[in-house]
Amino acid sequence: MSFNHATNRAGQLPIRFIDVSGIGSSGKSAVTDLLREFDSLYVPHFQFEFDLIRAPGGLLDLRHAASQDWSPVRSHAALKRFSRLVYTLGADPRPWQIGAMIRSASQRYSRHFGPGYFDVWDEFCAALLALRYRAEWPYDDYEIPGAWRLAKRLLKRFGLREHFLHDVTVIDGRRFDLLASRAMQRLYAPLLKPGQTGAILNNAIEPFNPTPGLDMLGNARQIVVVRDPRDVFATGQKRSSEAARRSMQAFDNDGLNKTFLAADDVNAFCLRHRLHWDALPKADNPRVLRVWFEELVAQPARTIATICAFLELDPAHHTAPNTAFKPEVSRESVGTAKLYPDQQSISVIAQTLADCLYPNW
Repeated sequence: MSFNHATNRAGQLPIRFIDVSGIGSSGKSAVTDLLREFDSLYVPHFQFEFDLIRAPGGLLDLRHAASQDWSPVRSHAALKRFSRLVYTLGADPRPWQIGAMIRSASQRYSRHFGPGYFDVWDEFCAALLALRYRAEWPYDDYEIPGAWRLAKRLLKRFGLREHFLHDVTVIDGRRFDLLASRAMQRLYAPLLKPGQTGAILNNAIEPFNPTPGLDMLGNARQIVVVRDPRDVFATGQKRSSEAARRSMQAFDNDGLNKTFLAADDVNAFCLRHRLHWDALPKADNPRVLRVWFEELVAQPARTIATICAFLELDPAHHTAPNTAFKPEVSRESVGTAKLYPDQQSISVIAQTLADCLYPNW
């Protein structure tokens, strides 16, 4: 389905989701900014990531338990865990709502998506249910506090077993992808303006095994952005480092949010990058496009044409060029590591990750 021929509001043509992913400080925001310049696409703030798909207990875990590796025990537990995560990510409590504040992870998705956020996922979970009944079900007790688990055991010895029955859910996951796709359509439809037919997701399904996520998003695509690890290392340093004093950091590096790169230790950095790089799919996937950050900023016209062809985007919808994506600015961060004070560490990266380097760096 092409993006080019119809408006998209609830009840009209399905939204086409595009996931933009990377393996850590790879420059995916440059692609997101480029797509922001197309009037046919909805693009969120560059820091907004919709974690309900990839997070532990999210849609991908629920899909696996409900349809790929079904069992009555694990599918029941996965649905309960997903329901809790929906609330944890969606709650928008007032400061005086202490219980809700404790349960919330502060993403406040119900503020972003509107009051229908909870309705969408409540109805999705209800559609997966084939049966609900009351029974003894010891597996739920594994996740409650130990003190309460002990109290229940003691009370049961006094003949109170019937007071501790559980709501047991039986999940039918055979229509999981269809139901998940419909839920995502309902969730995002209110965000799109007339004329917009696609929605960007930031790192929503990750690049390592994109097929399950793409399958449940319908007619979806993924762009995976990769970058020379030497520059990732140099720009990912803490602000207390010598590199920080030389202003090598990425613009969004606050000194802590890039610590996930393990760049404090070059050997740890190399191991992390190696594991991530090797986990990227080797076989070509017609629904996935891999883009080098360096090529995007050095040869923007050619790379933009490739992206448009992959996404079936009409270049005529690129109505605001050079407003969000500015290749001449991004180009300045290519080769940053050449100025990094500790060139021995850069040499270690070049040797250890030789097959991960951008060839024209």
